[in-house]
Parts: sequence; structure tokens; C-alpha cells
Amino acid sequence: MKKKRVIFFLPNFSNGGAGESVFKLAKYLIEKKFSILLVSVGNNFYKKELLKFGCSVIELKKKNELF
Repeated sequence: MKKKRVIFFLPNFSNGGAGESVFKLAKYLIEKKFSILLVSVGNNFYKKELLKFGCSVIELKKKNELF
């Protein structure tokens, strides 16, 4: 069976709020054999934990990189 890829984009991936919700959802989807890519503008608070679970994480350094 082919893995399905899910991409999350969150401009502010900080502790709590939407960042916490996406982190929990990503952990759940990895258990269900999905491939996860997380894109954030600036630093990602959960980067170390996400990499441990097998997520791909991209941190854009500037807002200009988005375009």
C-alpha cells in the first residue's frame, strides 16, 4: 500500500495553541502510516520531537522564502 503524504503549513509553530494541535495530529497520523511534512516560517518549537517520530520539517528563515 502506498503511503499518503500530508503537508502542514503553520507560519508560527510555537509552543501551545495550533502548534500543539498539529504536533498531536502528526504523531497520530504517523502511527497510521502517513508521511508527514511540516513547513513553518521561523523556528519550529517541536522540531526535535517531530524528527524523532519520522516527520520531515522545513523551517523557512524569512517570509520572502514563502513566495
